[in-house]
Amino acid sequence: TWNISRTTLAVEWDLICHQSKITFLNSVYFIGALISLIIGSYLYDAIGRRQTCIIAGTVCLVGNFLGVVCHSYYYMIAIRLSLGFGNFLAYSGCYIWVLEFMPGKFRNYYNSYSMLIWAIGYIILVGISYFIHNWNFIHLGCGIVFLICFLPFTFYPDSPRYLLSVGKEEEAKKVLERYGRLTNTPVSLKDVKLIGSENTKQDSRISFRSKMREYGNQPMN
Repeated sequence: TWNISRTTLAVEWDLICHQSKITFLNSVYFIGALISLIIGSYLYDAIGRRQTCIIAGTVCLVGNFLGVVCHSYYYMIAIRLSLGFGNFLAYSGCYIWVLEFMPGKFRNYYNSYSMLIWAIGYIILVGISYFIHNWNFIHLGCGIVFLICFLPFTFYPDSPRYLLSVGKEEEAKKVLERYGRLTNTPVSLKDVKLIGSENTKQDSRISFRSKMREYGNQPMN
């Protein structure tokens, strides 16, 4: 008899001769990604970078942890759809969220390093798959790694640039003052007028899309 120590989704559900079903599982992930890109620009400007990133991260965590107990092909379709939605919504938003905190001279470096981190993630996934033989528990391993990486973001505030774009000048001042204390350079902005607070919410609705284009078209030094 044939014995195998590693379990795979295709073997467990007898999909070896049904490549179309495997292909659809791969495709549905990117359907979720497409949905996230369509509505993500609205969410990040409407409720903020931080809140949307937390929602996206929660979707990713729930999807991965549900994968631990998944034993149905159609159940996995829903999980793959949610993972595609959550992963791309979190990545695209966190990219802009972090970039808005950076001085212009460091943004080109961040563009490169963010792609490097993406590649390192694939290496980590291979390592998880090598040491964990059960595909259900691979979801658990990915969920734990994601939780460790994403947890610090729950403590970050929205960027001052975003807060100014929606007219929340006082909140932007509090964020800048907090970072001043963290760097041992306390500053009071009580009587300071921050540039950009005159932007209207109508202007801010296109800020996420315009910034994605702006940062993506920056020349590399």
